[in-house]
Amino acid sequence: MQPQIIIPAAVVLLVVVVVLLYPAIRGNTKEHFASIDQKDIPNPQPKRLRGEAYHEIIVLYRYFTQIKAGVYSDTGEQLISDDDFARMNAEDIRKEFGAMAVLKNGPRFYVVDEITGYRMGADRIISGHKMKQPGVLNLSFELLLNRSPYAVKAVNRKTSFVFHKGEKVYELVNPQNEVFTMQAASRMVDNSLAIGDLDNLAPRLKLPEGWKYRVRVLEADARYDVADTAYVIQDDLQNTYQKNPD
Repeated sequence: MQPQIIIPAAVVLLVVVVVLLYPAIRGNTKEHFASIDQKDIPNPQPKRLRGEAYHEIIVLYRYFTQIKAGVYSDTGEQLISDDDFARMNAEDIRKEFGAMAVLKNGPRFYVVDEITGYRMGADRIISGHKMKQPGVLNLSFELLLNRSPYAVKAVNRKTSFVFHKGEKVYELVNPQNEVFTMQAASRMVDNSLAIGDLDNLAPRLKLPEGWKYRVRVLEADARYDVADTAYVIQDDLQNTYQKNPD
């Protein structure tokens, strides 16, 4: 006669609770994380972009304590109209992607002259619009909760930004003399913002103590290469700046 094994009710209850709670504790799956992986682009070519409009959809995933986001853009595809972008529903996109959250980032326009991207994720159709995935954001819970201006975020990408001789660059300089150069301006806060307004942006910014905003006309081409991780911040108007590589 086989001995009878009695499992205490408390243990059964604990197992049931763990099974039920595991998806919430885990968050998204490894497959979700893998869906925003990037691959090298064969024969990448620079794109001339200064003044061009674009929009982004940012899709966030969490796997236990890791948080990453795929950045999807209409750059290089049919430009989404501002009206169509406004109609894109973040909650519908979140459900379709099985994501933790979805953020809309746009309309925006570039102030960098040329960008060469060396990696790209898979194209996606989002709300009927084809979008490319040029970047991946690595986020912490602290940064996710703290979306205040001037917080530094790490973006996984391999890119070259070129600003041409004779063109203006718009820079933030922190107390450590680190320089962040504007790559794109935003019309999310001020929908009438134009590139000519950037010369007089300083009075509109609530800069942290010791920071300054400056405008320079380049005497020679400036090229900023990022091999793996770009460090990016936004100002009060959600204009985006990349830290110049050392």
